[in-house]
Amino acid sequence: MKRKFFIIIFFAATALAFTEESLDAVRHAIQTQNAKWHAGENWVSRLTEQEFAEMCGTLRSPAKDAASRLITLDAAEPLPHRFDWRDNNGNWLTEVKNQGNCGSCWDFSATAQVEAWWQIYQARPDSNIDLSEQFVLSCADAGSCQGGGVEAALTFYQQNGVPLESCMPYQAWDGLSCDEACDDWEQKSVTIPGWGYVTLEEPIIDNIKLAVLRHPISVSYTVYEDFRYYDGGVYEHVSGEPVGGHAVLVVGWDDADQAWIVKNSWGPNWGEEGYFRIKWGDSGMGAYSPFIYDRMTETSLSLSMDEFNLSLVAGDSTTETFTINNNGKDEVQFSLIDYEVPVLFHPSEFQSFDGSSWWCGDPRVGGYLNHWLQYMDTPVIDLSLTESPRLTFQTKWVIEDPAGATPPWDGWDGANVWISTDSGATFTVLEPIQPAYTCSSLWAFGDRDQGWDMGTDIAGWAGHSGGWLAAEFDLSAFREKNIVIRFAFASDMGFCTEDDSSVLGFFIDDIKITDAESELFYNTGEDLHSMKRQGFGAIAADWLAVKAATASLDPGDSLIVPLSVSAKALAAGDYEGLVKIASNDSTVDLEARVHLKVQAPDMAVKNIDVPARLLFLSAFTPRAALQNLGSQTANDFDVLCTIQQQDEIIFADTVHIESVASQAMQDILFASTTMADTGQAVMTVQVQNLSGDALTFNNQQHKEFIVTNLIDDFETASVNWVMTDGWGITNKYSGYENDFAAHVNNGQVPYAKNMETTMTLAAPLNINKLDSLAVSCWVWMYTEADIDECFLEASVDSLTWIAADAMSGLFPDFQLRHIDLTPFLTTDRDSLWLRFRFVSDAENEYVGVFIDDLRLFAVHGSGVPTIASAKSKAPQQWRLLQNYPNPFNPSTTIRYNILKPAQVKVSIYNLSGQLIETLVNAQQPAGEHRLLWRAEGRASGLYFYKLEATTKHGASFQALKKMLLVR
Repeated sequence: MKRKFFIIIFFAATALAFTEESLDAVRHAIQTQNAKWHAGENWVSRLTEQEFAEMCGTLRSPAKDAASRLITLDAAEPLPHRFDWRDNNGNWLTEVKNQGNCGSCWDFSATAQVEAWWQIYQARPDSNIDLSEQFVLSCADAGSCQGGGVEAALTFYQQNGVPLESCMPYQAWDGLSCDEACDDWEQKSVTIPGWGYVTLEEPIIDNIKLAVLRHPISVSYTVYEDFRYYDGGVYEHVSGEPVGGHAVLVVGWDDADQAWIVKNSWGPNWGEEGYFRIKWGDSGMGAYSPFIYDRMTETSLSLSMDEFNLSLVAGDSTTETFTINNNGKDEVQFSLIDYEVPVLFHPSEFQSFDGSSWWCGDPRVGGYLNHWLQYMDTPVIDLSLTESPRLTFQTKWVIEDPAGATPPWDGWDGANVWISTDSGATFTVLEPIQPAYTCSSLWAFGDRDQGWDMGTDIAGWAGHSGGWLAAEFDLSAFREKNIVIRFAFASDMGFCTEDDSSVLGFFIDDIKITDAESELFYNTGEDLHSMKRQGFGAIAADWLAVKAATASLDPGDSLIVPLSVSAKALAAGDYEGLVKIASNDSTVDLEARVHLKVQAPDMAVKNIDVPARLLFLSAFTPRAALQNLGSQTANDFDVLCTIQQQDEIIFADTVHIESVASQAMQDILFASTTMADTGQAVMTVQVQNLSGDALTFNNQQHKEFIVTNLIDDFETASVNWVMTDGWGITNKYSGYENDFAAHVNNGQVPYAKNMETTMTLAAPLNINKLDSLAVSCWVWMYTEADIDECFLEASVDSLTWIAADAMSGLFPDFQLRHIDLTPFLTTDRDSLWLRFRFVSDAENEYVGVFIDDLRLFAVHGSGVPTIASAKSKAPQQWRLLQNYPNPFNPSTTIRYNILKPAQVKVSIYNLSGQLIETLVNAQQPAGEHRLLWRAEGRASGLYFYKLEATTKHGASFQALKKMLLVR
């Protein structure tokens, strides 16, 4: 379970990296921030850093079916202003325990919830039932002293049961064998009916209160360094780094303090006799909180309809209803979750083999998403009378690289072919003659937690096929009547097209089943309904919405549920939706499927192609992409492109389109133009004069961009320059502001003798109507003074070059150069070329010339200098982006977006989960950030980089991605 393993070890690696906060520093922070808690010495504060880290071993990662486990509890009005299970007509809580030097808080939290639930459900306060945490630690596959999950522990309680403490006393050691438990443990065990979440990502306070009102609930949160000194009051994080995840039990609340009352597992001599209070929302407490059902029933829920077949014109909507019936004798608790089931095999001209091909991909994302399982089956085919049947087809796959997978796996996402001899009831993987499967055991198909739980040894294709290939399979061993061929694709939960836009999915065309000269089946990917398609997984369904008026049904009652379906934002095609009913009814697993067909003519602007930053005075060609999302050809219409700057339209061009077929894409090129002013600009592309278009909201699209005077900062591989032998971009010596700069000999020293080499701006500048022009750059150089020289030269015809500046000798540091180019502005010339030329003699060799941060400055007839000043758009979400380049050698850039000011840590781990390097660990402002990781001296292979960000108020974001170092 390799990916799961990385998540587990992450907490240990992170925990060992914190710096101990002193008691005085914590007290000062409490006073400065006017917090309402007390800090003091206790047995936890006297632990070493590693020992304290080992106390925090909860994995804050929800179950992969978290949304379908959501429980919505009926509101009790009014909720009390204060509630505590220690004083609710008796004490319903068991004694505070001590987990010791073991990261088993997940175990103690789950067990404390079970004990409290049992006493409340049995109506036996003060019975002080004592269940065995050691039994869970030793016998369950839920975690260890290095970390575990409350959810997995509760599942073990549900499926297996746990005996009393006397059956297996707690040893704070995960090496104790389960065989040490008493022989009759099953007769002494307690089980629970089931569990679900009362919160998902957002820790909704009222949801937690409604749960606690029924019985105490397990919660997890981030422990910071200052928490070790807690000595009473209402805790809130004031200082220190995160240590790890911790699980506890919420037993009550106090509205006056806006705080939870919490039972800990650090013994009665810590905190407020083993308890503490904490501010609502602090340290991320309360997200994905697992809660034991009051009880499971056999009440037999039923639905009036479990399938809807709908057809809508794009832009229309409808509301259907179905009824949930409680046919039993007990109250039932339930929740309704709606989502889209991705059914993605479809005919497409996108990168097709010939005309239209089958593509397992989503046009909305340009490829595939996480956690897909997609099937496409042939009709039943009779091979019983054949002699040597063959399956052939054309195929192409562009899927996640299998690099980094470890035994028993040798690949991540993948595709393959299966065969059934019983009309599709059961399938086995079919081995090809050619091309051979690239992997013998694919994680996405086989892994239980991150994949589709089919086990090991599921072979298939992964990585890149390198183009279309001819596939062939021998069917001679399957000469039976009821044959079905299945094409399959599976992705795991860790990497998809959103991480790497180059991965596109699985393509198939010209499917043939033949016997000698006889053709038994042929499919060219033209007809959507010629093959049976299935999809598994869940994605957000903006077009499907279901809402229940209540979350429980009394015996004999029923509830009419409205089901809203909207095709406003949908392209023509088929969609599959699912409504799942999660409940404490153990007899059924209810769901209602929604099949939607959308038909309409609809022309949409899909993409505007303009660089995010465009150099002013440089010509560019605006372009856009259209797609006919409808089912009819769109004829005889116009497309208008405008560019606006400072509330003034400075460019407009119209292109006439004769026709665009249904589902086809059309690229539009507009007239070339030059941006003559710096600052923010907006390009708009709009469909006009199209009759019969179903939707208008997608007829236009805007894209903001910046017109800049920065010619180049050389931080990325640049296409702005034509470099002859000797010039290049290097980070061997640091650039002016960042890492890279242009350099003669591309970072190698000394430069060669007898050099004459140039670096020429690839495209000329448009100097029409300019009154003056200047260029600035930062230069650092070490050359033989007055002998080896670097010239900035200009030309109005790209043939005759005149020196505008000459540089030679030693500059102790980067020096700003301003070069006036106004003399080159002539009335009969519209273009100006620039280049740097370096010349050396045959005598001495030195370091050379470094050029960085070139900028243009121009004055128009108004006399106002043009200087870029627009700021980049603020990020709209937390995000860790894929490193670039990837694969890389020896350095790569890691980019991430911080939505709010936060304490940010970016760390590098090797394949064994060991912390390799911490790139940043500091408070950072909101915005886009990037880091450079130099991997000199590191071995080739797969590495992981992790982003952790925690805001002042305890909100946290974590993300993990992988990268490949290739030597």
